[in-house]
Amino acid sequence: ESLIIAGAFDCFEDYSREQYFWTNQKNESMVNILIHYGTSFKIEQTNMQNSLFGDQEAFEIAKPVFQKVEEWSKLDKLRKEKDLIGFCLSGHPLDDYRIIINEICNVKMGDFDELKQKANAEVPNKEKNAPMGDTGYLNKEMRFGGIVVDVKSGINDRQIPYGSVTIEDYSGKGKFFLNGKDWGNYEYLFKVGNYVYVEGSFQKQWATSKFANLTIKSANYLSKVADSLIKSITINLSIDLIDESFIQEIDNYMQQSGSCKVIFQIDDYENENCATMRSSRNITITNKLVNFLNNNEIQYKLN
Repeated sequence: ESLIIAGAFDCFEDYSREQYFWTNQKNESMVNILIHYGTSFKIEQTNMQNSLFGDQEAFEIAKPVFQKVEEWSKLDKLRKEKDLIGFCLSGHPLDDYRIIINEICNVKMGDFDELKQKANAEVPNKEKNAPMGDTGYLNKEMRFGGIVVDVKSGINDRQIPYGSVTIEDYSGKGKFFLNGKDWGNYEYLFKVGNYVYVEGSFQKQWATSKFANLTIKSANYLSKVADSLIKSITINLSIDLIDESFIQEIDNYMQQSGSCKVIFQIDDYENENCATMRSSRNITITNKLVNFLNNNEIQYKLN
């Protein structure tokens, strides 16, 4: 069972991991049924070979039939892998939101604690709500997202509710505290296992504050904002690259309809000309499309 959960049987493409854990009316799992079948088959083969006259009729053992079952969600599958072997083997829980994390977010959670320390270092030298400098960290607009992996809540000495939230992305984990209004507004969102997207900044809560606190401008589930965060994609193509084969190939990665506009900028470097064309249909930006562009070293910009 551990091998199945870890994906060792994924090479048998006709059968999914969930099917091995289907149980019959006798509460026997498909794994146990298969083991019993294999044992019975081997015994029958041995009996045939040891027959005194070699004319014993073969006893046909019915092969187990895999049943259709509800598929595990991607998150459930990855959680089972992590619980078993300590890490996700077949993917990452954030893979569905990789484009948002890598292209839209300007803060990596692995750098979050360091950024907060740098913002704290600026606190004595800045007024509350002062505009940020070219290299400033205090009041700098931040966009980050990931999966909530730890939450703690309580009430401080002034009887104000607070919460600490740890979010993880591809780079690592970052922890922040919320209190008062911010915690009251977003406590529902920050639950372990939720995928979240946050916009905010480190700010001085009061003029006399000695430390910077995260102030949230907006926060929501990643699934609810993913489509709205990317309004258009501009793809730069050299005219020498474009032929019928290339058009068919890139079109295959743009079949999923959505709300994102597609703009092509065609460059003719030889004649120093360029043209801008907009696709007649809107699409959803997928990991496959981004991978195709990156693998072919095609420049693009998400807006």
